[in-house]
Amino acid sequence: MKLGIILRVIFLLFNIPLTQEVSSGAWTTWSEWECNLNCYNPRMLRKRNCTDPNVTEAIVYCIGHNQEHSQATCKVICPKDCPRLTWGTNCTNNCINCDPDCDKNTGECRICKPGYRFPRLSCTKECRKFYYGKNCQGKCKIKCHGEDCQERVNGTCFIAEEKMLPSPAWLLLLTIPISLLMIMWLRSRRVEVPDVATASKVYNDRDSKESKESLMARLSTQLRTGSRQMIRQMISMDKLSTHSEERLYMDDEVNGSSV
Repeated sequence: MKLGIILRVIFLLFNIPLTQEVSSGAWTTWSEWECNLNCYNPRMLRKRNCTDPNVTEAIVYCIGHNQEHSQATCKVICPKDCPRLTWGTNCTNNCINCDPDCDKNTGECRICKPGYRFPRLSCTKECRKFYYGKNCQGKCKIKCHGEDCQERVNGTCFIAEEKMLPSPAWLLLLTIPISLLMIMWLRSRRVEVPDVATASKVYNDRDSKESKESLMARLSTQLRTGSRQMIRQMISMDKLSTHSEERLYMDDEVNGSSV
């Protein structure tokens, strides 16, 4: 309360308008030690807050500091030491779409690479629809005959063959009239499609007919072969009998006998 009274007296002496109540608060507990993000002050840092849970709309004051530093050394990389296309403390941010590089403290680019925009935001966004190229000034509608580009860097158009390929819905619609035409043609030709039993019977009859024909052909071949063998045997027997008669006549002439 004494601090609040002193502040009120100061405001009145210097004619400072006091629009809010002034209350003396209390410090919260200290936070954990952490590295200071200021690369020029590589010491450990911890913080605390001044609050008064009983007051919602008042100026709260506490005696003391809200930060403390330790003598431990933190390994913090300053933005100026970041490699190309990176920026910020410890170089945790990138600007890979900038050309040639970005500001090491803010990440702002001078020029974006083709296909990207917003240089103040490290060129993180691609060109919007129907645009491509450097500074997103290329127009896809002109290059691709009214269509959008396939990609935003060079403005490559979609392949004509891919555009010409019909969708599955169109293919389905085409099959319906083709099927109807086939049915009408079959009816005009009066083609009867047999069922499975009829088809199997036809195939069995054809197989039996083929087997009978093959059997007859085999028998005919055997008969022709047997006839030829019999004729040959008869010819050989006839020759043998003729030769025997000639020998008998020769014996009669030699021995003087007759038959």
